[in-house]
Amino acid sequence: MRAKALTQTWRTYPPRERKMIEAHLQEPDGCSCPRCGAMLEARPKSRMLAVYPAGVSGIDLECRQCRRFHPRVQHTQESLYYTRIQRLAGAIMRA
Repeated sequence: MRAKALTQTWRTYPPRERKMIEAHLQEPDGCSCPRCGAMLEARPKSRMLAVYPAGVSGIDLECRQCRRFHPRVQHTQESLYYTRIQRLAGAIMRA
């Protein structure tokens, strides 16, 4: 029963496969899964929105067969500002 639960979870692609997906996004026929070859579907809201800074929007490119997804982030001026403030606060706390 434990193995069945693991197959139901969604996971991100590893870095190598994410790079392959990004490289194939420029192709006119669309992008396919580097694992199984199925076409990736765009999910309008990202699963990662909870960990993104405020103001970010994003989509997930997902493969339903492999249960893998690749989040794509679209920053705004506001989200970039929040990211920079968080990095500055982190640097001050470490100093």
